[in-house]
Amino acid sequence: MLQTRKVAFALIELSIVLVIIGLAVGDILVGRDLIKSAELKSIYADKAKNSPTYKYFQNLI
Repeated sequence: MLQTRKVAFALIELSIVLVIIGLAVGDILVGRDLIKSAELKSIYADKAKNSPTYKYFQNLI
């Protein structure tokens, strides 16, 4: 009976560790997506801000 309790306790510990690792990986992936999204927004904002300048130089060529 004592051996069964130790195995069951080890399985519970293992499942808790796997849940924690899964949450950490999920947070990392979401963070990377947020960073990419912010970079793209910055690029679009710069392009919109400088759009008249781009058009002016394109007309010169």
